[in-house]
Amino acid sequence: AGEERTAAARAAGGDYTPRPVEKPMPPQVIHALAGARYRTRRYLESPEADDATGLALVEAAEQREADAAARIAARPPLPPLPEFHAAPEIPMIPPEQARRA
Repeated sequence: AGEERTAAARAAGGDYTPRPVEKPMPPQVIHALAGARYRTRRYLESPEADDATGLALVEAAEQREADAAARIAARPPLPPLPEFHAAPEIPMIPPEQARRA
């Protein structure tokens, strides 16, 4: 999906240099994949679609999804959540000591 954005921006005459994504966040990845899938489906349903281009688009979408799944699976696990054995102590300010505005 990033390559498509770069190509579209450059075709429109803009100077676009994508930033490398070091650690994609899953919602952003899913959003990009959904956009690529939507554009592929729109092409396949259009009257000017041909089989060779359609097959190439589907294979490219399949490869992008497999690559994204592999990147997500390779992410290191998150640290465990802290364990609470008792409710934390919250200091209370007596009403007579509280400042009134």
